[in-house]
Amino acid sequence: MNGLDLCALFSLDGKIALVTGGSRGIGYMISQGLLQAGARVYITARDADACT
Repeated sequence: MNGLDLCALFSLDGKIALVTGGSRGIGYMISQGLLQAGARVYITARDADACT
């Protein structure tokens, strides 16, 4: 490796993300990745129960 800190390079600390369709499938996986990168994540979906 060349000494790059990839976690710092791709950090989303202090950022806010809105994911439409984030309650299942690809949207859910993207939400998880954004959370792991440090973003505050809000999800929306057509089914309110799926969001909870």
